Amino acid sequence: MKIRRISFRGAGKAFLSTGLIAVMVAAGSLTVYGGSAAGAGSVRVTGYEPHLDGSYALITTVVSGHKAKTIPAGAGKTKSASRIYTYYNRYDKKAWAMTLDATFTYNGSFSGATAVSLSRAVYIDSWKCTGKKVKKTGNTVKGTGRFTNGSTTVTRSIGMKCSKNGNITSMSR
Repeated sequence: MKIRRISFRGAGKAFLSTGLIAVMVAAGSLTVYGGSAAGAGSVRVTGYEPHLDGSYALITTVVSGHKAKTIPAGAGKTKSASRIYTYYNRYDKKAWAMTLDATFTYNGSFSGATAVSLSRAVYIDSWKCTGKKVKKTGNTVKGTGRFTNGSTTVTRSIGMKCSKNGNITSMSR
C-alpha cells in the first residue's frame, strides 16, 4: 500500500499541516495501515514534532503480531516492533530517518527485551549521521541518533517498552 503525504501550498502551509497532524495525533493515533488479524502488523503515526525553521519530524510505530516461542517451553510469546523517526526539511523533503528495531518476550507475568538495533538512512547528501547508540534495559529499549548538516546538529532519542501482556508503548527523548 502506498502512503501519500498531505501537502498544503501557500502562506498557511505550516500552520495547516501542523494543525491537521496535531489534531489527528491528539485524537488517538492516525492509523496509516492496519495489518490482518493473522498478525501482519500495524503502522501508526504516533508523533509529530514541528521545528521553528519549518522542518518537522514524523514518528511512526510498527508492531508485528505475536507468535508463540518454541524454546524454552512455556517461556511465552514474542513481539517485534519498530519505531521510526523521519526528519523532513522545511521544503517537505525527507532528509534522514532512524529506525529502532526491538524484539520482546512476555508471558503475562514479566516481559523483557531480547534484541535491539538502530539503523539510519540519509536521503539528502548534505546531512550526515555523526553518531548513534542503543540501550536495552529490562523491558525497555532506546536509540539515539545524531545528524549534522553544516552547523546544524539534530540529536533525537526514541524508545519503546513492552508490558507483561505484550502491549508496546512508545517513549521519546
